Amino acid sequence: MTKTAYTEFAINELQRRKIGIIHVSNEYGMSGRDVILATLTKSGLTPVAVESFNPGDKDVSAQLLNIRKAGADVLISQALIPETALIIKQRRQLGIDIPHVSSSAASAPTMAKLVSEADMDGTYAETAAVPGIDPSPEVQRWVKAYAEKFKATPDVFAHLYYDMTRMLLQAIKDVGPDREKIRQRLEQQPYQGLAMTYRCDEGHNCNHRVIIIKYDGFTPKIVRSYDSTPK
Repeated sequence: MTKTAYTEFAINELQRRKIGIIHVSNEYGMSGRDVILATLTKSGLTPVAVESFNPGDKDVSAQLLNIRKAGADVLISQALIPETALIIKQRRQLGIDIPHVSSSAASAPTMAKLVSEADMDGTYAETAAVPGIDPSPEVQRWVKAYAEKFKATPDVFAHLYYDMTRMLLQAIKDVGPDREKIRQRLEQQPYQGLAMTYRCDEGHNCNHRVIIIKYDGFTPKIVRSYDSTPK
């Protein structure tokens, strides 16, 4: 869902047609790549370049230069936090001046420790939530409590895991410690969490919200929201 959304964002909102893809060569990277490619195919597009690198690599400049040489007008990356930081830094160092739409790794607060403000500026990222900029008073109370307890800024994963745990606890409270009844309750009963409303579909997916953020320095701003929550 998130890979479909950020690919569609690059095509429809940024109006880009020459897509360059870079991804880490593990299951996370390759599965994301496949969704990106399928989404491009639905729009009648073929990427101008698809580049990969190994987990733990310290240099992706050759791959980025290949993408530039291919004439890409947007870069879509699918990688974890350390590799995404490397892509962000080396893209700047190489002067590759095209939009960069990143996987959710770029939304992690720890990114500020790995790249400079100038590196980060203008980067787009997909994510399900950014608790630090959520205007909800409830969310901001939770952000403050989390920071006080763990001495860290909560990211999207902390936000979602908190909701998931409370969703499960509520189901157990409602139906008792019966596994099948718990499963049915989770599947059938919507749950209003801090980040969003969770409602399962036929494929048992309960989260249907994606947001695209853009960084001004280290400050993220929501520029597009996608919500396909079943009614």
